[in-house]
Amino acid sequence: KGTAGWPAVDETLIEYDHPLIGPIRQPRAIPQFPSMSSAELVPAPGLGDDSKEILSELGLDGSTIDELIANGTVVAGRTT
Repeated sequence: KGTAGWPAVDETLIEYDHPLIGPIRQPRAIPQFPSMSSAELVPAPGLGDDSKEILSELGLDGSTIDELIANGTVVAGRTT
């Protein structure tokens, strides 16, 4: 009925659950090619989610990292 050639709504919009704000609906990447994988959408890391790992990779030891977190210099873990 006048929609020939138009993608179905469920092919155009995707929805996923964001851990802090709930369901998010957004347009799918356009154009879609057969070689594109349908990877699961995940939100970016929250503030501090990767702090310990990054500081460890930079050469800081665990006790120094814990001290930075304890004195508020570094935020670690998901904040809500």
